[in-house]
Amino acid sequence: MTDSAGRYAIHNLHPGTIEVDFEPSCSASVNLLSQYYGGSPGGDSGSPVRVSPGQTTAGISVQLIIGGSITGTIEGGGGHPVAGACAIAFPAAGFGVYYFVISGNDVTGRSGRYASGPLPTGDYVVEALSNCFSVNGTLQSSAVYGARSIYDPAGGSPVSVTQGSTTAGIDLRLPVLATITGRITLATSHQSAGLVCLLISPSAGEAYFESAFRPAADGRYTTQLPPGTTKLGFDTCGAGRTKWAPEWYKDAPTATTAQPVTLRSGRTTSGIDAVLPLGGRISGTVTNPDGSPATAVVLATGTDGFAVGAVETRGGRDSITGLG
Repeated sequence: MTDSAGRYAIHNLHPGTIEVDFEPSCSASVNLLSQYYGGSPGGDSGSPVRVSPGQTTAGISVQLIIGGSITGTIEGGGGHPVAGACAIAFPAAGFGVYYFVISGNDVTGRSGRYASGPLPTGDYVVEALSNCFSVNGTLQSSAVYGARSIYDPAGGSPVSVTQGSTTAGIDLRLPVLATITGRITLATSHQSAGLVCLLISPSAGEAYFESAFRPAADGRYTTQLPPGTTKLGFDTCGAGRTKWAPEWYKDAPTATTAQPVTLRSGRTTSGIDAVLPLGGRISGTVTNPDGSPATAVVLATGTDGFAVGAVETRGGRDSITGLG
């Protein structure tokens, strides 16, 4: 921590080149942006600093500036404020990268109001989540400001932010979740697949894990998703170590060949079934230039570019199973 005059000193650093990051205290009375020495406010890199044995490298100082802020209200499908929801901002030019850590102000109270942490000048995509602190496998409603569907975030309206100013009125409404039902079974036994990972592919070249659930003994399941149009896939959450290959709806081996499903808010879409096929297996060895076993991540991709299996080698050997 700095002292009352803003001074600091860090001792016992290993000689070499380092970067120095200045992070405002959580108790700061204003929205100050973090900054690396020699970098831009709110940036993620700066100029290298040389540390020499027994010497003090002085003058490694910055002047922090006040960031911009986004404020608004998050409501539910009935127009009522949602408590415990949160807003997250992403750079519009690089959607998919969180720009600030969720703080107390980003989480709504009973009024449904939120205020973002400090942001550099720029354009942002703003997303609302019904529960900030959910973990993978916990379904929740979400919405992107200005977008018709969470599956089309690029269709949203960018929010412009200026350092030192507040962009107000960025209100979001969380839709009522859609429900899907069906049956997930294994090809050879027609029994339940056990733990199932639900995959979604809202657009070409994109697929990711959405949630996990466990069907009944006969493979029947009911789960919920945000409304919109997307492609749905299922696998056994095996991370390349189970013998069952993923299957996409409807009877498709890849997301590219899958049939899109339109999910409607508050309504049930039935018959979303899948039979997981018995997968194939590849194996081999990875070595260093001197021939010794190498540690590496081996990624198998289909002809459509989607990952279909992955594994990390141990002692240079391993295999990927469950390939369709």
